Amino acid sequence: MALVIEALCESGAGATLAQIFMVNPIFGGVAIARYGSEAMRRDLLPALIAGDIECCMALTEPDAGTNSLELRTFAEAHGNGWRLNGRKIWISAVPTADKMLVVARTRKVEESQRRTDGISLFLIDVEREGLTHSTIEKAGTHCVPASNVYFEDTPVAGDELIGTLHGGWKELLDVLNTERIVTTAGLVGAVRLALGLAIDYANDRRAKAEIECAAVMNHKAAALHDAGMPYGSQANMAKLIAAQAAAEGIERAMQTMGGMGYAKETHLERLWRDARLFRFAPVSEEMILNYIAVHDLGMARGY
Repeated sequence: MALVIEALCESGAGATLAQIFMVNPIFGGVAIARYGSEAMRRDLLPALIAGDIECCMALTEPDAGTNSLELRTFAEAHGNGWRLNGRKIWISAVPTADKMLVVARTRKVEESQRRTDGISLFLIDVEREGLTHSTIEKAGTHCVPASNVYFEDTPVAGDELIGTLHGGWKELLDVLNTERIVTTAGLVGAVRLALGLAIDYANDRRAKAEIECAAVMNHKAAALHDAGMPYGSQANMAKLIAAQAAAEGIERAMQTMGGMGYAKETHLERLWRDARLFRFAPVSEEMILNYIAVHDLGMARGY
């Protein structure tokens, strides 16, 4: 899939196309296939593949951006299910989605041994009592809308739990690391497109080396994922390199073209606006460096 995304983004779509591949194949497909119940896999995966349903994921909150452990949305046990209360922000593709993967606390932090405990995932209908959403106007990536989402005593059935009750953190990371592969593929394609639009800049070997380095690392992450092996470090490194290379590459391609680089007809201004998002989304450069420091360099956790 990473190779397909690279090609599509390079052909003219830019990095924002990768977001479309996040919502259904990752937030829907990966989550359901790996952690959904047998009934979920039987009923939802064929519909997802056929394009009959679409998905989104509600993770980010006003006070829990890159540090997802600060999330406050809470699912309180109620009968055979739960009641959701809280707010999410910057949630992609809500208006077109049928199903929403919701990340919530099911046990208070003070009642858990670790902050990573007490988090659970739920797959619920977007059209549901107590669930409302509103669109956020933004500078770029217009093909995928972003929304505020509000839960007010939103009912969740017992069979809508996806994965392990109170143990959803590791399952969430699996979904998010797969998202990194998709994001990097989109950025690789976008900067290749920008280089092609600015021929003079395309001869800059260092810039091309950086994005090809990101592509190789991303392919390695995808191969490890397909082999069922750990791939988080490779996926995060690839995303870091790709986001920085895309920002610099598209900026310099724009500079090379002068005023026409700022004109809509050349498409560079669109690539420039869209690429800026990926310096801090779906995970910021700072959080990736923290991850590498702890997991690969053995440094003490300082955040």
